[in-house]
Order: sequence, then C-alpha cells, then structure tokens
Amino acid sequence: MSAARLAVPDVGLITVSEMLDQRRAICQAVSIPVIGDGDTGHGNPVNVRRTVEQFGRAGFAGVMIEVDLTQTPRLNPFLIRATFQRH
Repeated sequence: MSAARLAVPDVGLITVSEMLDQRRAICQAVSIPVIGDGDTGHGNPVNVRRTVEQFGRAGFAGVMIEVDLTQTPRLNPFLIRATFQRH
C-alpha cells in the first residue's frame, strides 16, 4: 500500500492514519467483502485489538493477523479469528 500511495518501498514510512484512509477507500470502492492484512497487529495485545477494531470501522469484513510462534509458542494461531458484521 505504501508503494501505491507514497511511491516508496514498504519500509514503515506510511502512518496508521494514512493506511486507514486507504483501507476505507478500498472498502468503499467495491461491493464485495474485503479481508485485510493486519500484519502482526502492531505490537502487544492491546494494539492488536485496536488494529482489528480499526479494520472493522474502515469497513473490512475481516482481518488477518500474523502470529510469530517463536515469540508466543503456546498460542494456537488456528484459534484466532476476527470477523465483522457488514452493515
């Protein structure tokens, strides 16, 4: 997304608010459910929750969150699921 919006490589230069603006525009442009890539949720569990909520408010039908099993070995990634009710 940073390459399309800022014309720069994805090296963490785009802000969360810029990403949310782009995500909203994508969801508003189509009439099908959109699933987004939430990366790692951007930090601790509080940030993950905030990321998921922001995707929902932007209009996404769902969000994928990457789980680093080397950092959280007891976490079962198949039990993590977040979906949004589309209005």
